[in-house]
Amino acid sequence: MSDTIPDLWPDEYSDQEANSPESLLRAQAQMLAARSRHLLASVKRTDDGKLLTLEFMLSLADGTRMTRLCSMYHPVDRCYPVRVNAEGLGHHVANTQQQFLTLLAEVLRNPLVKSGVESLRAAALTQQVKSNGSPRIGEASSGPSAT
Repeated sequence: MSDTIPDLWPDEYSDQEANSPESLLRAQAQMLAARSRHLLASVKRTDDGKLLTLEFMLSLADGTRMTRLCSMYHPVDRCYPVRVNAEGLGHHVANTQQQFLTLLAEVLRNPLVKSGVESLRAAALTQQVKSNGSPRIGEASSGPSAT
């Protein structure tokens, strides 16, 4: 018999950073804010004592035209498994942080989410045009042309 006892623990049990689904969503919301001055992502949190429910929301920067990208829930005392529901993707379960990140990437790249983002971007541009009267890029000016 060998005197060496092997370490059977998986590598991910080391002191690497572990994040909750909520902190990962909030980080994605901050990343969107850095990318776009027209769109705002936010996390709506509901805790009933047993389940923590998170809704990942997208809206125009002024808070109007809000749409839910996905909703998820997990027991209050555990982050994983987390159950995720997203339009166009249905219901999925992520048992680990890596599975959650993969699933969240699928949600954010989902064609239905992309069409919702495009709609919000168009609404933001429409609001901007109404505010400052500037024509949209590519639109012809209605004023006299200089020839």
